[in-house]
Order: sequence, then structure tokens, then C-alpha cells
Amino acid sequence: MSALVRGNPLKALTQLKYGAVARLARMKFSDTTQGQIDRQVAIIKTMTAVEEGFDEGWANEVARQAVERGVDDLAQSRHHAALRKSGRAVDYTRINAPTVIIQGMEDPLVRLGAARKAANSIPGAQFVPLTGLGHGIGVNRWPDIAGSVSRGRMPWRLRARGRRMVRR
Repeated sequence: MSALVRGNPLKALTQLKYGAVARLARMKFSDTTQGQIDRQVAIIKTMTAVEEGFDEGWANEVARQAVERGVDDLAQSRHHAALRKSGRAVDYTRINAPTVIIQGMEDPLVRLGAARKAANSIPGAQFVPLTGLGHGIGVNRWPDIAGSVSRGRMPWRLRARGRRMVRR
């Protein structure tokens, strides 16, 4: 999003949806290792679309590993602040590699228009909005998407009317 909001970092905030963030902010977790794990699981669950299914065991394992490595809640904020200060924001128009932007239609965090705008700013990029997909790509979708990307094509095509994605 950086190149799309160059000159006004606050404009990036217009590309987000806030319902999920507000729900997560209202949740209370104990200040224990298990509380931190529960918090991470809640974040994963919030970002997963219902249609993807939610693998509680997988989420708990990922959360446990993250907590054991050490969760630094301020790391992302520091990273973004340093990036802004350096003036080295990503310039999407300079990307010349084949690019596919996959956006979940049920993404609770990023507006569909923001992903479409990013794809439109990358020369030759393919924008693939997927129904049933949240903010991340669920484990059950990995084989299909990874296989398609490694073969250099996506198994979807744009239908001329309404830019709706359909399987080939």
C-alpha cells in the first residue's frame, strides 16, 4: 500500500476495515503464556473466512511457536516507522516480475479496492479476488494456489461481465 499513499501515510488507513480490529481490541486475554497463545489463535481465527474452515489444532501450534519465539507487539510499528523515515517505501510501478495479487472476498481487514488498486499499479499484474477466502490463505487452499503459481498460471479466469472469478 505504501506507493499508493506516498506523501500521506495516514491515507493508508482508508484502505482498511476496522470491524475485526475493534472486535479483537475488545477481547481480554490473561497475561500468561496460554493467554498469549489464545490471543494469537483469536487473531488467526478472525482473519480466516468461514468458508475456509478453521483448523484449531494448526492455529494453536502456530500460536505456540510464535509465543515461544517471543512476540514483540511493537516490532511491526517500529518497522513501519523506520521504513517511513527512510523514504524507501515500495514503488509498485517499478516491479517488473510476474505478479499475482490474491485477495480474499471475505477479508475482514483490507478493502477489496485497495488490493485491486495495488494490482492495477503493477505493470502486467493479475488481480485474483477469491470467494471464501479471508485475510490469509487457509491451509486447505495452499496446494491449489501453490501448484498454480509454480506452473506460472492461476486456475481462474476473469469473466467479462462483472470481473467475477470462475474456475476453468
